Amino acid sequence: VTEGSSNRLETEQEREQEQEQEKQVEQRRDQQIEVEKFVEREYSRQEETQRPWPFRILCQPVDGTADHPFFRLKNFQLNHHDGIQFPDSCMASVNYFNPQWKGLRRIKNVVMVMEYAPDTSATALRLRSTEEVAVRLSERQEEALAKAHALLGYHAEAQGQEGTLSSADLCLAIKAVIDDMPSGALIEDVMSRFSSSGSGLSLKEFRQLLTCGRLHPQHTGRYWVAVSLAEAETIRRILHVRRSNHPLQVIANHCTELALHYSPSCAPTAPVAGDGGVVLDASPGWRVSSHATRYEAALAHNCFRFFDCDMHFSLPGLNILVRELRSPLRDRIRFFAAAVGHRRRMERKWQETPLARVFSVADEWQALRQSSQAIFFMEALKARSVTLWEAFTSFDADSNGVLSPAEFYGALRWLGYPDLTADDVADFIESVDTNRDGLIDYKEFMAQFGASESEDGEAMAVESASSNGRALLAKTEPYGAEELREVMVMRKQLEQSRERDERAQQQAYRDALDLKMFDEELATSRLRAGGANPSVELLARGLAVTHFRFTDNQLPIRFAGTGRHQFMVINTDTAADKPVPPLACRKGHKLIEYAQNAFKCPLCLQRNMTWACWPCRHFLCQRCYDADRIRREVARRDVSRLPTFLRCANLSSFTLQVPHLGAADEDTGAFSVRVQLRVARLPVAGELQSPLRFPL
Repeated sequence: VTEGSSNRLETEQEREQEQEQEKQVEQRRDQQIEVEKFVEREYSRQEETQRPWPFRILCQPVDGTADHPFFRLKNFQLNHHDGIQFPDSCMASVNYFNPQWKGLRRIKNVVMVMEYAPDTSATALRLRSTEEVAVRLSERQEEALAKAHALLGYHAEAQGQEGTLSSADLCLAIKAVIDDMPSGALIEDVMSRFSSSGSGLSLKEFRQLLTCGRLHPQHTGRYWVAVSLAEAETIRRILHVRRSNHPLQVIANHCTELALHYSPSCAPTAPVAGDGGVVLDASPGWRVSSHATRYEAALAHNCFRFFDCDMHFSLPGLNILVRELRSPLRDRIRFFAAAVGHRRRMERKWQETPLARVFSVADEWQALRQSSQAIFFMEALKARSVTLWEAFTSFDADSNGVLSPAEFYGALRWLGYPDLTADDVADFIESVDTNRDGLIDYKEFMAQFGASESEDGEAMAVESASSNGRALLAKTEPYGAEELREVMVMRKQLEQSRERDERAQQQAYRDALDLKMFDEELATSRLRAGGANPSVELLARGLAVTHFRFTDNQLPIRFAGTGRHQFMVINTDTAADKPVPPLACRKGHKLIEYAQNAFKCPLCLQRNMTWACWPCRHFLCQRCYDADRIRREVARRDVSRLPTFLRCANLSSFTLQVPHLGAADEDTGAFSVRVQLRVARLPVAGELQSPLRFPL
């Protein structure tokens, strides 16, 4: 029975793996289509003149009014796109991107970021209070936190203190939260402030620690603003001028301090998560009275890098984004895909980069649960003095080089995973199985639990164990294959159902968005030479005619072609396409060949005359004669000056998008097409040829 269940599970896993691969291919194709829409669109550059603002406004709190030169990044919206919840401290200048702009716009790279505090007094620039940072957890988040607390309490449970975190457990828990080893002073401070017993933290106390802001300190009254290069240059000049006139204050009679950061880079001594960028210049008292905490500097640095569509982050930086981008995964993906398209970085795929974690982990509580699972796994192995290599070989019951779900279930039972259920095993597998094949290979195993261990270190451990006569661990018995299969199949079905609904919603969203953006492009194209292309002409009785022009050497908007297409002068290869006439003198007399060195060419002053008009005494050398003929031949084929047509090679094709006003009739769905075609030759009598084909 066990063998039959295992075979059914393997068959089901293979089927699920194929479906997963097909889904990934489809997702990448959808993203490529979504992003490629931004390549040849009609972008506007109107009203992009830098708008001056008074420097003294930096000493005033940000009020969020339309007249203020800065706006919060969470209010940033591309045309007809929704924004996402960036932190309130992250902002942008209207000279970098103005929310009042209309039409499609390119997004500048984030190069310079200004950090400033309007008032650095103790009452204005202070750490946020518990009430200001408090969050209310959902039921799902409470469940994730409770599971993480149970897993992190490994040492306390070993000492008989269930439901609490000992000092050793708390050290590992804080490390998982802040991505850095906490100091002894921090552990003592947390124990004294949050532990009622003085020996450990309960679930309630642990929740209070995570939601009070103690581990992620941020100031109120500090802002980070993406500014344009012109603004950064002006601000730096003001700093230098004010430094000579007012050595202690950048704004007279105010405690305002600021610094300019070069956002793409960090200082050599910066932490792994980032430091806000290299400081190019700062006000006199910035380093003394307004220096940011490590967390808020890393927060600003990673948020602006995400906004700038960077895709390679450190793990601490990714965890900061997961924690601070408080928007659903779907909204994050939509925002990033739109931003990538507007920045013309279509060849880069976030699915193949570390940034994929931001689009797969919903929030900090899910991330904490995943981290606590890895911590429990490693602490349980250490307590048994088992290396990762020994553990993997022991858990691999059939020695096929991968861990099946049943083998991993048996491993977690052997390690003593608290209150273990099939859903817990499925959650654990989903966090480890990065290639989504339903199995855990050795690379995934080491990436999750032992990324710091090298292959040489593992080989040395194996060799040492063998030389010491230490026997290898016995194989761990797989467990719960049938139960796991049911859970994973049910999850897969629910996931597929959600994905179908999501794809339908995404398609409807993209279609509606595409129509709005197309209308914007048409409105923008009306301002260019020749007017809109295509153009819509409204006739009587509600009829509309859409005109696509190819006569002015410009393709219509949303033209997408395959094969070879080339603009040609409209009379090319026709009866009107007459050869260049022979060169004549100013009075129209035809030049005749004549070899004489007595006269100079009036153009190049050479004496080697070849052509002449004797009545007018007009002479020309052969080189100038040929140059003039070539010039006139080129002018005869100049598509930038003459009416044109589009020549399409055999088997080529193209698509055109019809504007909404010129689309099919809403009641009947009928529409008419009128095309002006030019063919090289007519078909032979008695034969039929199809010059156009309209695929349905």
